[in-house]
Amino acid sequence: MPVAQKIKTQTKHPYIISRKTHCGGSPVIAGTKFPVRSVVFYLLKQGMTPEELTKEFPHLTLPQIYDALSYYYENKKEIDKELSVKESDLRNKWYQMSDISLYLDEDVRVLLAEVLRNRGYNVSHVLEVNRNGKSDNEQLAYAVKHKMAILTHNIKDYVVLSKLYTELGKRHFGIIVSDHIPFSELLRRTLKFLSSNNRELVKNKLIWLQDYK
Repeated sequence: MPVAQKIKTQTKHPYIISRKTHCGGSPVIAGTKFPVRSVVFYLLKQGMTPEELTKEFPHLTLPQIYDALSYYYENKKEIDKELSVKESDLRNKWYQMSDISLYLDEDVRVLLAEVLRNRGYNVSHVLEVNRNGKSDNEQLAYAVKHKMAILTHNIKDYVVLSKLYTELGKRHFGIIVSDHIPFSELLRRTLKFLSSNNRELVKNKLIWLQDYK
């Protein structure tokens, strides 16, 4: 009897193409110029969900995103190499864009600090410096001591603190307040804020993140 031979099949990826005219030949989602590496970056590096990614980039669909992930796991070494180079380039670029240092209040997701640091920004979270449970006044004083703007969802109390600092003639390096919004939108607004300002522009100011929609 003939010996059965194993036939190696290659998974088809109907939503992925690779052409020299698209991102230098890097695999992208068909019909777009959105690289597979970007899908990996947002989902696996930044912690976004596929659903959040479709809201952030409405021209993408869930089948496209899951196919990109499947392609990544079959070509992990290649995509990881691309990703490491691109992340390094992005960190160098973004680091030069803003001199604002951020201190994230304990009601802000720690993930935001990790993502912003990956992009080259100087960011600390309350939990990372073991200051959870401290009063709002103590958190702001810590931010001032380290010349950092503070980002918080505690709008009511920090609006009061901002007014108090103004009345007392006390300086701070920016108080940024935001409603509780989906992570992808919080990230987008924070990046827009950072790219639009510098330390001098936000000093002693109360900033509403909703102004950076």
